[in-house]
Amino acid sequence: MAAILLLTVLMYILAPPLMGYSQQRHLLPSTAFAAPQRAIAYALPHVAYAPPRQQPLPLRPTRQAITAAAATSDAAAQAPIRTILALGDGYTIGESVLPSEGWPMQLADQLRAKGIAIGGVDVVAQAGWRTDDLQAALEGKAQGDQPKPQGWAAAFLMAAPKGSLLQKEYDVVALQIGGSDRMEGKSVEQYGADFEALLKLALTKTGGDASRIFVLSIPDSGAAPADVATGIDAYNSVNKDLAAANGIGYVDITAISRKGATDASLITWDGVYPSAKMYREWVSLMVDDVTAALDAKG
Repeated sequence: MAAILLLTVLMYILAPPLMGYSQQRHLLPSTAFAAPQRAIAYALPHVAYAPPRQQPLPLRPTRQAITAAAATSDAAAQAPIRTILALGDGYTIGESVLPSEGWPMQLADQLRAKGIAIGGVDVVAQAGWRTDDLQAALEGKAQGDQPKPQGWAAAFLMAAPKGSLLQKEYDVVALQIGGSDRMEGKSVEQYGADFEALLKLALTKTGGDASRIFVLSIPDSGAAPADVATGIDAYNSVNKDLAAANGIGYVDITAISRKGATDASLITWDGVYPSAKMYREWVSLMVDDVTAALDAKG
């Protein structure tokens, strides 16, 4: 009896913990026995990333655009090619500057900038030429005391058959001469007669169209004696009147040239001839009138 009683007491004491363990084990969620998940971290360098820019699809040209482009191309192909003849002395040829820096070439450049096609610029000029020297060169005649042409003026004159220049016409003719006439003491009356002969020659080179001829006044560097400056003014009065009488355009560059006496940038190293800067100022006085004359010619 005692043994049975002792066994009963032990079962009473031990039964609740065993039952609790069984219940707890039964009630645990299934995740408690799942395989542990490994946390993985990727350490990527910081790179600024921009998505590729979407290029716009090229627009297909419209019929109007194609027509306009074709018209522009045709107009350019049909644009007349203009020619220029520059006549004179050392101021015309651009003594002491590069050929591209003289006023004839700068005039051509500014006309091109306005959309005018310039096919060529012929320059018949030489430092030291008087009006009669230039006339003789144009007519292919020899002058006993005529200065021998040098450089590109010589090449041009040597390549031209005698008298051929009188047979060729130009779209624009520009004339500037008289400084050497004045320095050698030629009278104003004789200068006027010689200059008028040159104007007649110039007219033959434009087909008689005076509107496409331009006379540039004689410059004065400001370094010459006062009496020479006075003589230059007298010569310019003559060539201006002759130009007006023949319906020829006149470009007064003398005032600009005299600024060289106080502005060294307008004069070359020799102290006499204009710099490229001064020539550019001369061209600015005439380019609009030359453009208008060419437009009127059609």
